[in-house]
Amino acid sequence: MKRKVNPKITTKECIDACISQGLYVSFMKEMERV
Repeated sequence: MKRKVNPKITTKECIDACISQGLYVSFMKEMERV
């Protein structure tokens, strides 16, 4: 993420950013294994 660092970034924005990078999907798959 090379966006301007916003100190008031919301959780939704953080999640949306992760989803856009496919990190959320990978994270959920890892959690399902545990």
